[in-house]
Amino acid sequence: MKGCLQVVGILIIGIFIIGLIGSSVDGEPEDQRTDSYALIYAEKAIKSKLKAPSTADFPGIRGAEINREGDTFYVISYVDSQNGFGAMIRSYWEVRVEFIEDKVRTRILSFE
Repeated sequence: MKGCLQVVGILIIGIFIIGLIGSSVDGEPEDQRTDSYALIYAEKAIKSKLKAPSTADFPGIRGAEINREGDTFYVISYVDSQNGFGAMIRSYWEVRVEFIEDKVRTRILSFE
């Protein structure tokens, strides 16, 4: 009886794993032209300009203003991070994120 339960458990886990693999292979590639992806790329661009990027604290999608014009997004938000002296400061920024075919271009328009 105990061996039978183990076999059933292994089969259930196997079916679950096959279902996960099948759904990721058969599905269409995810379209990255969304507000969420634009925010991720914008935050990455800003993080690369910080003195202490590991201290960056972004407010997320709720603290951002995102405007879309076709495949171009304008993301406005802020980040709290340490400056060169170790003090936490808030910096406001705006980044343009362009999705061009299979590439993404970011440009920091303002960073205060």
